[in-house]
Amino acid sequence: MLIPVVIGVTLITFVISNVIPANPARAWAGQKAPPEVVEEIAERYHLNDPLYLQYYYYITNLIKGDWGYSHSEHRPVIDCLRDYFPATFELTLWAMIIAIPIGIYLGVVSAVKRNKLPDHLSRVFALSGVSMPIFWLGLLLILLFYSYLGILPASGRGIAPSHTYTGLYLLDSLLSLDFKTFLDDLRHLILPSITLSYATLAVITRMTRSSMLEVLRLDYIKTARAKGLPDKIVIYRHALRNAMLPTLTVSGLSFAGLLGGAVLTETIFSWPGMGRYAYHAISTLDFPAIMGVTFLMAVIFVIANLIVDILYAYLDPRIKLGE
Repeated sequence: MLIPVVIGVTLITFVISNVIPANPARAWAGQKAPPEVVEEIAERYHLNDPLYLQYYYYITNLIKGDWGYSHSEHRPVIDCLRDYFPATFELTLWAMIIAIPIGIYLGVVSAVKRNKLPDHLSRVFALSGVSMPIFWLGLLLILLFYSYLGILPASGRGIAPSHTYTGLYLLDSLLSLDFKTFLDDLRHLILPSITLSYATLAVITRMTRSSMLEVLRLDYIKTARAKGLPDKIVIYRHALRNAMLPTLTVSGLSFAGLLGGAVLTETIFSWPGMGRYAYHAISTLDFPAIMGVTFLMAVIFVIANLIVDILYAYLDPRIKLGE
């Protein structure tokens, strides 16, 4: 179903983009551009053709790798995404590295210590993460660690490595054996990754707690304890593995969603990722850029769903793929 879903997303996005009451050719050319320039742009990008022909040209160019020209960046959309996506991927990857292990641990502790102090503290922590606006948390972290303590930078991505292999600054600086750049890039990554991870961490904590409470009531857990197995083996080997399916779903979809561009986090910390690019494209009516970001997000979501479904069979042997 991956390909039909992606095609459906392109169709829906294309229709929505074309019913917006705005003239993209005028936006690209500028408000002071003469009418002949606006008309030339409309003809060049088939904006005067019927919608079905415009969609045909869009799909055809998409398959060829021509995702359009971003007038807000003055270069092809595919080049913009090639530059901005690694920054968002690196930020999202570290946010999930923070969120997943801490969220699972807090969820397990909360379930095992139900209605005790650790459970109450964990639930308050999770509730604050779900409720607190991400921009407010980011501003608080900047105020504390940059303005008051002066130990971490407030914005930017850091120093670009001398050699670019993957577009991921930390990895490229390690591959280049440039440890000074690595430390500088790591310092720039700490605050935005913590900000981005907090809401996801809270959701993972709540989901893990709920799943663990349900699993701990099952008969096979009672049987394992009756056999005299240590609590750590019962909890982490038997209970946690079966409780991980909902957590895996939430983690996979959260990762895909954050990869689409954490607009607020990237804006607050001036992080040059897809979120800022998408926001700038929307504010300037850069339709090719909007379509390119949306298409990439759709592909990421369906691939993340596919990976989660495959991992289901690994975590739960009762699940058989293809049946």
